Amino acid sequence: MTTNPPNQELASLAIKAARALHDEKRHYRIAAEENARLRTENARLLSERHTTNAALADRDVALKAAENRIAELEAAASAGLKSLSSFIFDTTDPGADAFGAQWLLQQAMPQVDDPFAEPDRYRDEILRQAAKRQRDFIVSDDYACEHWESAMDVADLIDPDEQTATSEGGA
Repeated sequence: MTTNPPNQELASLAIKAARALHDEKRHYRIAAEENARLRTENARLLSERHTTNAALADRDVALKAAENRIAELEAAASAGLKSLSSFIFDTTDPGADAFGAQWLLQQAMPQVDDPFAEPDRYRDEILRQAAKRQRDFIVSDDYACEHWESAMDVADLIDPDEQTATSEGGA
């Protein structure tokens, strides 16, 4: 068994210590370079995030403006559809253009409640309301008694469902 002389051991230890110190400096240098790269990447990502957030805020403002404009246009189209339908309902010959425009508006706005789309139901509702107002007027003290019978007969013809309730109360 050979033993290394103490100087050789010391030299070996010194070499190992130098290599370890060299490795530690190399690791420190690598860590410093990596840290600098990560800081640069972090700064770039923060800048990109601020730009993206600003773009999203601008998009949200534009989206809200578009939603408001769509609501305005829907309200205008709805009013136009109701007005056009009223015109068609009231006119004996509105023409093909009016019917075409009505159809196009109804296709574009299917959720709009158009009272003139079902004219019979609308007419019946208008007549029912007129009969109710006539009955209310007849029952009031301002109306002459001699017109009572004929006025009630007209109201009953328009809305026979209300005939018994009002006739019993007024007679």
